[in-house]
Amino acid sequence: LVGKSANHNTILNFFKYHITNKINFDLWSNSTRNLIDTDDMYSITDYILQKKLYPNQVINIANPVSYDVKDIITTLETLLNTKANYISIAKGNKFSIDTELILPVIQELKINFGPSYMADLIKKYYL
Repeated sequence: LVGKSANHNTILNFFKYHITNKINFDLWSNSTRNLIDTDDMYSITDYILQKKLYPNQVINIANPVSYDVKDIITTLETLLNTKANYISIAKGNKFSIDTELILPVIQELKINFGPSYMADLIKKYYL
């Protein structure tokens, strides 16, 4: 979940802090992370609750796309115009989140999780 937060332990806050302060960190090269704007999370959740969709069901509300951690770092480096100082370690896992149930909601709300979503999210909260 990406939004305004002073918590340095969230993934983007951690990366931005370490990149801008030129602090070395370990990059788990086999990892992916799912990034979704708090505003989009709210819109999807509110729509589901208002329309009384999926009663008594557990559903995943997430971005249909998870990003390689290396791609997140590359995007931050580009937007911050600063090279990250990291050691790539072959650790972590790639995972996917089943968002099949919310795809019609995403389409109805016209939320665009297209190729520029991650960069737009970083620009919104970190530039």
